[in-house]
Amino acid sequence: MPQLKRSPLLFPLLATALVAWACRSPAPVLPSPEPSTSTTATARQAVPPVPATTPRVPSDPPGDTAEDPGLALVRAVLAARAEHIAEPQRESLAQVLVEAEREHGISVLLLVALIERESRFDPLAKGPRGSLGLMQVRSFVGEDVAGRIGVPWQGAKTLFDPVANVRIGSSYLAELLERFGSPELALAAYNIGPTRLARRLARGDDRSPAFVSRVLREYQGLQREFASTETGIGG
Repeated sequence: MPQLKRSPLLFPLLATALVAWACRSPAPVLPSPEPSTSTTATARQAVPPVPATTPRVPSDPPGDTAEDPGLALVRAVLAARAEHIAEPQRESLAQVLVEAEREHGISVLLLVALIERESRFDPLAKGPRGSLGLMQVRSFVGEDVAGRIGVPWQGAKTLFDPVANVRIGSSYLAELLERFGSPELALAAYNIGPTRLARRLARGDDRSPAFVSRVLREYQGLQREFASTETGIGG
């Protein structure tokens, strides 16, 4: 068998063919390395945080800030007639006077005139027959009325409290007005007592005590000075 002669170019040609074949095959895909924890944290910190959105709470509807004209009237009256009373106590007194007018239908200015004549707005006033406080209520009357209208009774201490005194006194005057039917007779009964007045009337004696005319004159003066048809109170 004849031997083949090895050409000196054989091995270089084979090597070139192998390289060409290898270039035609796709290169293996290597997995991407997982990012390290520190790298991920750094990347997250690089992104600025989104600010939290605060929910918009609707504001409350504006309240009724208009001042009560009746209360404003009484404040003005007390500022002129009872300036010696401390302002917080005067405010409480104004409130209870307005409430008394609206509850009993008695003019607040008539109540003020009655207080003016009875005590000159002295919460600690004492009368000759044991009457006490702003509206000069006697203890046996005060205890009886307080029990019916729900005012805690503590004797003279209750009647020296301006708010309790006016609540009791105005309620008592309202009862007398209902019983006798007119402001004049109610004031007379308030002054001399309902039993005594009833006896006078039974005898045909309808004369009013001087106290009544003094209170009514004071009331008319307050009407001229303070009353306003726009307030709906105090007339």
